[in-house]
Amino acid sequence: MDILKTVTIEKPIADVWKLLSEDFGKVSEWTLAVVESEALTDGEVKGANGMTGRKISTPEGVTLIENYVEYSEENHSYTYTVTGLPSFITSATNSWTLESLSDTETKLTARILGTVNTFPGMLLYPLLQYILMPKLQHMSTKDAKEFLEAGHPSDAKVKQMAAK
Repeated sequence: MDILKTVTIEKPIADVWKLLSEDFGKVSEWTLAVVESEALTDGEVKGANGMTGRKISTPEGVTLIENYVEYSEENHSYTYTVTGLPSFITSATNSWTLESLSDTETKLTARILGTVNTFPGMLLYPLLQYILMPKLQHMSTKDAKEFLEAGHPSDAKVKQMAAK
């Protein structure tokens, strides 16, 4: 499974990097894909503020652990593994990379790489590859763009947080 999503954000790269790296543990404040999040500091690869990953809870009640395996302040990029997924997903990594397009524009590229086992993974592969994972990737990049450009969470995120 290889899913790539790119979005242009009307903000300088430093602003986008702050949200995605320095505030890595606060992802639940801006994306609909996560209802609770907390920074982790006990892993091997260190990111901003000593974080090594995060623990997140999805709206469906699934708890996931995302740990950095690569982090580059200089290249404005990181990759993390995801654990706690259903057993038919044997591995998953997510990479986020920023590229400055101008003083006021940044390109965000997010890429999910995953593998599934033979059964039932291969039966569910089309659903994962073409519907569920692209929807999550789109939601996260769209929510980041909206949060950064508007300066606050989307109306849908505000409603989600109020219902908690």
